[in-house]
Amino acid sequence: MIDLSIFRDPTVVGAAVAMLGYAAAAQVMMTILPLYLQDAFGGAAREHLCFSR
Repeated sequence: MIDLSIFRDPTVVGAAVAMLGYAAAAQVMMTILPLYLQDAFGGAAREHLCFSR
């Protein structure tokens, strides 16, 4: 198990919060950006697949 006393150090807490913020932002961008680009360029999801015929 992890020793939870490491979270008493402000540097560790700051790094953990920054990591969670970055992960949340990356997840939102991976979800929203493709939808935005499809709407902006007027495409459908099927048109942008590499293996579509």
